[in-house]
Parts: sequence; C-alpha cells; structure tokens
Amino acid sequence: MRFEELNVLIKDYIEDDKTGMAMMLTAPWGYGKSYYIQNTLVPFLLENKHKSVVVSLYGLKNIQEISKQIYLCLRTIRFWGNNEQKSEAKSTTKVVGKVIGKTIFNTIVSKVGLDVSKLEDGAFQEVYESVDLTGMLIVLEDLERSEISVVEILGYVNNLVEHDNVRVLLVANEDELIKKKTENDQECYSEDAKTYLSYKEKTIGDTIKLCDDQSDAITNILDQFAELKDVFSAQDVALKIGKVNLRTFKYACQKSGELLRHIETIAFEDTTHLQQFRNCVFLGVLRQAIAMSQNYDNACKWKGGKYYFGEGEENHIRFLGATYQKQLLFKFCFDYLINHDKPSEETIQQSYKAYGDYCLFEANQTSDDKDLGVIRNYYVQTEENVKQAVVNIAHRLENERDIPFMEYGDLARILISIKYDLGIEIAECKSHIVENLKGITKSVSIDKEAMFAFDVGDENAAERAEYQELKEAMISALNEQDNGKPFGFDYEPEHIKELELMALERNIQDDFIGKLDIERLKSTIDRATPKQLDKLRLTFFAAYRSGLCENKSVYYPISENDRLAIKKLIKHARKERKGVDRVKLLQLNMLAENLTEMINF
Repeated sequence: MRFEELNVLIKDYIEDDKTGMAMMLTAPWGYGKSYYIQNTLVPFLLENKHKSVVVSLYGLKNIQEISKQIYLCLRTIRFWGNNEQKSEAKSTTKVVGKVIGKTIFNTIVSKVGLDVSKLEDGAFQEVYESVDLTGMLIVLEDLERSEISVVEILGYVNNLVEHDNVRVLLVANEDELIKKKTENDQECYSEDAKTYLSYKEKTIGDTIKLCDDQSDAITNILDQFAELKDVFSAQDVALKIGKVNLRTFKYACQKSGELLRHIETIAFEDTTHLQQFRNCVFLGVLRQAIAMSQNYDNACKWKGGKYYFGEGEENHIRFLGATYQKQLLFKFCFDYLINHDKPSEETIQQSYKAYGDYCLFEANQTSDDKDLGVIRNYYVQTEENVKQAVVNIAHRLENERDIPFMEYGDLARILISIKYDLGIEIAECKSHIVENLKGITKSVSIDKEAMFAFDVGDENAAERAEYQELKEAMISALNEQDNGKPFGFDYEPEHIKELELMALERNIQDDFIGKLDIERLKSTIDRATPKQLDKLRLTFFAAYRSGLCENKSVYYPISENDRLAIKKLIKHARKERKGVDRVKLLQLNMLAENLTEMINF
C-alpha cells in the first residue's frame, strides 16, 4: 500500500474504529518504516488535528518502561500544547468524553509507588488527565527487537485497545516473528511463531505491508548531501542497486560524501572521466556498505587488485546495448570504510589514472551515453537525431580516451548499417576508429573475439564487404606492436624453431597467428625450404592442436582474429606457383589443408 493510501486508512482507524483492535505495519528492516512514520504519517495526522506518540520498543526490558516512555511523550505534548489545554479546570467532570489511558496511568502509578489516595483532587486530576489519548495514535516500533516477550507486549496492547479504547499502531518486521523451521522435509511455523500468531489474532486487526516505493525516502536522504543530490536520483539508485536498507544507504551517503569532498580539493590534469570516477566512488561505497551490513567478516577481506575491485572481473566484457551496471570498489574507499584511513592525494591520483585506463577498455561504462544511445537505437530515432549523433561521435573520437575501445567493434558495425540504411556519411568515424586502435595492445591485451562478437548479415553484400574491410583494418591496427620482432620472431625461415617454442608456451586463450604480421609471414613461407615449411606446420599444430581422438586431430577454440589471419595464409599457400620445387608445393598444399581443418573443426 502506498503512503497516501496508508495515511487515509490510519486516519479512518483513529476516527472510526469499532473493533477494539490494534493495526500493524510491517516491512523488512531498513525498508523505510520509521521514515514513513516520522516524515509522512505524523505530519499528516497533525494536519488533520490528530497527535501521535511514537515509542521504540528496541531494548526495553519491561512493560513499565513502555508506559514510562509513552507518559513522558504525553507530558511533552502537554507542556508544549496550546493554552486551552493548560487552562482546563481540574475537575473529574472534565474527563467525560475523553479517552484516558488507564493501563498507562496504572502502570506509571505502580512503577513510581505513588499513593494516589493522598493526592488532592486537583493534583490527582492533573496526573490523570496527562494520560489523555483522545484522538491520538500510539505508535510502538521495533516490536521484534524488544527484550520484552512479544506475548507480554500484545497483552499490554490488548488492554489499551480493548479496555481503554486507545488507538495503537504496531510497527515490525513480522517476518522475524513468524520464522519457519523444517521438520521431516517440510516447512512449518516454530512454537514461538505459533504462539505469536494465536495472540495476534485477538489483538491485531489489519496487518499492512509497506509499499515497495522507496523513492521519497531516498530522495530525502540524498537532499542532505550536497555532493550527491544534484548527481543521483532515487531512480538511479533503484536501477543500479535495487532495494536498499535506508540506514545502510544513509551511512554510505555520509562516507562517500566525506571522500568526495576530499576529492574535490585535488587538481586533475585530465578530467575526461572525473564525473564517472566520482559516481563510481559513491556506488562502490554503497555496494561495500551493503556487503558489510550483510556479512561483515567476509566484506572486510579485500578481493581486488592494486586499485579497484569489480564483481565478476574475470568475465566483465559487455557490448553496446547492455543494461548491466557494475560498480567498481576502489581500494582507497575500502580502506576508508574498513580501516578509516584517509587516502592521500597521490593514492587518489593513481586510482583515477587506473580508472581512466579501465574506461578505455570497458564496454559497460557507456549505458548512459546519449550519443551511443541514439546510435544503438537509430531505427526508432529521427533522421536528424541520428545525423547529429554521428557528428558528435566523430568529434569525440578525436579524443581516443572518450569512447571505450571495447565499443569500437560494435560501433563500427552499427555505423555501417546507418550508412546503408540512412545514407549518412561515416568516413570520419571510420578513420578515427582505426587510428585510435593502432598500437594500443603494446600496453594492454584486447579480446578481439569479444570486440567483434556481432557480425553483419548477408542481406546487403556491399554493406557486409565494407564491414569486413573495416574489421580487418581495425585488427591490423591492433596488431601494430613491434613491427620488427613480434613474439621475438624475426620472420627468418631458419628461425621458425623459435616460433615453435613460443607456440608450445602460449596461453590457449591468447591469439597466436593473428598477432603476427601476415604479410611478413607470407614472405617467410615463400623463402622457406620444404623442411622449414614442415617445421612451420608443426608450429601451428603446437599452437592449436589439443590432441588426437580416433586418429583425428582435436583443436582448441580459435579466435575470430586468428581465423581471419589463417584464412589469409590458406589463400596464400594455395595460390598458383610456377617453377617451384614439387616437394615444396606438396608442403604448401599440406599446410593449407591443415589450416583449413583447424578453422573448420
């Protein structure tokens, strides 16, 4: 039930209830029950001339303490009340028509040992009327956290609602009160839960679950933090985090706010990813705060690298159109939360640089990118919007650090589709894409198979041909590492043995032939003797063959990048040659057959 509907229901309960029973509001811990009571219900009741007393049962040890807390709240209301309340004549006749909490009055009197028979009428009446609950709601929170037995509390509440005609709202996480156990492979209520439910039936009428919408509560919390309120919304939190314990959320806002104020004092030379970095600080701190609240011992163990940790780091590639959001947790944020170590400027600068590098190679950082969003969904955009997005992307590609490299493969495919579907020129974008990829694998390994995970269909031959041409140019640019000796191989036929050793030692997840300069490798083949060609064939077997099964070769999976390179070698090995040694031609034919078998496996 939503807040507005719940307000009306509780108001009707106060004004018109004939059942003599209490109401219950239930929701999981940290879900916003207290926020609703303090920020929505209490102000609403005041607007409708109903006062309320809110008491937490958390840690209370006996019924007398409940009555004491209610009584003190009532005295506070009476003290700060209007003049009419203060000037009432002290006569028992004034009690007529009022709801007096006799249960509370009697408990307080017995607790302090007050002999009311010795009080003058005026003094007695003042004490008695101070427990005036007319038109008032008593809210008892944290029922499941009290040290008093739930049965005793329900008995106390039953006296209030049934005998004193008082209106009571119990607030609890009822799931904690009715936990189930397993007996004979079947779930059933525990004895405590059964006892609670039997007493609840006599005392509590309506049980209402708080609505799922945390938007108002989250917005209110964000508004308290200048560093966050203009950047994040309740919708952002819902999208990236989901449901969240509000106490944990407020703690995360406090801690990330402290860090962001510190970051604000630091001067960064390159601010390309600074806002993303700041956002990442908040979301990472929030994720860690949630983890700490759920399993502190486990959350205290650092599982990341030198600068950051992200869920599923071993498989974190995403493609254009992905909606998955990942929140990195920076090591300096972890240290601040766990060890209370304030990060130095140097640490933050180094972390920011590492994050900048991360952004260059991660595809899932762009789900909120407006230009890429238009490109991804060009088929539902206006032509003018698509044209402008292409212009914007061409401009942004001038800065190689703007759009993550892992987006380039799918970006190339979509841009070419836009060209053929809408006739929009993309030459500038293509040029920047190829130029930006040159040599980047000197410092980082790029998963080319992931980059080119999607292909262009066969419907338009010209479109497919242009895509393949651009794809090969991009792969060639990625392979520009050390044109002299990739793998330490100098492309001399007599040194093929060195290449074979490297094939034997390679990680099967890495490219092999695709990392070589194919044109220079063709020259090596042309200059090689039959024996050297035989050694080259064995080298390729060493790189790709995993074993034999029923006298047939079995091969490791071959990446798209390696497949493209192998196809070029097959074509070169099969080209017509005149005046060449026949044994060498035999070796070339065997080489082509072996390579064809590898990519067709």
